[in-house]
Amino acid sequence: MRYLVAALLLFTSAFAQPKPDVVVRAIHGKVHTVHVESKRGDDPFTLEADQTFDPEGWLIEEKRYGLNNQLMLHQTFKRNGARVIEHDSTQYFPQEFAGRTVTTFEEHGFPIQQIKYTLDGTVRERMQVVYEETQIRELHYDSNDKLVSTRTISTLHDPDSPDRHIEQRVNGNPETITDVHKDGEHVEVKQKEYKDGEVSGQVMRDLHPGTSTTAIVRADGSSEASSTRNGEFDETIHPDGSRMKSKFNEAGLRVEQDDYDAAGKLTAKTTYAYETDEHGNWTRRTSVDSTDPGMLAVIVRTFTYY
Repeated sequence: MRYLVAALLLFTSAFAQPKPDVVVRAIHGKVHTVHVESKRGDDPFTLEADQTFDPEGWLIEEKRYGLNNQLMLHQTFKRNGARVIEHDSTQYFPQEFAGRTVTTFEEHGFPIQQIKYTLDGTVRERMQVVYEETQIRELHYDSNDKLVSTRTISTLHDPDSPDRHIEQRVNGNPETITDVHKDGEHVEVKQKEYKDGEVSGQVMRDLHPGTSTTAIVRADGSSEASSTRNGEFDETIHPDGSRMKSKFNEAGLRVEQDDYDAAGKLTAKTTYAYETDEHGNWTRRTSVDSTDPGMLAVIVRTFTYY
């Protein structure tokens, strides 16, 4: 039961297993390393990244570099096959986010502990996850290892019903309350978010095979929404009313992106072109905005294979 609860609720947790960046991730063949260089417009600087994969194709190390080849992020993944056992991530820049975070997972891939450090190795905070029959408890400790807050994630449901009622609370106060309704392959999710005991926003998700829509409404009246269809199309509506629509080819690669302001005026129309290697991995992506031809962006990926 505890793993059923965890599987339902992991998306609400800060401990979700990290995923490789889709820009860098290899998709074909036994890739060993990928080096990425990204340059945009007349910017004289090139942003770079390096990723290393194990023989089964799983990410085990990543480094990202900023201006002047400054290391911004270094993360490693200890694995048991597809399962991450430990995720060790150090961020160096920007300075306000600098620090190291180590997250450990149990054998089924669910998080059990996360420790955050300063760059000099001092513990800033620690979180421990305890799995129980019908709830998950996240215990938050300060730098002196004193318990400062407890987040509980519990589910209430009829064993004969696929529906779920999920409550996430901090020190007993509601943070989110989620209702999940399943009818065959159709899943409907309604979530209320709380701040100081009052509803601060609502999230609605409607999931069908191959399609999904998400709508977010906040207490101040602002909203945003997104939708996808069979991996071929998606649309996002931002809180200010502006929109972004994207199209993808049959390989799942973005080929077009249109941006609109709140009045519906097209502000940018970006097209993407790809070059691929003999394994089918794209090695060069060129994007150009037809409304501003000077904003040409190029990403080059260099692969090595086992």
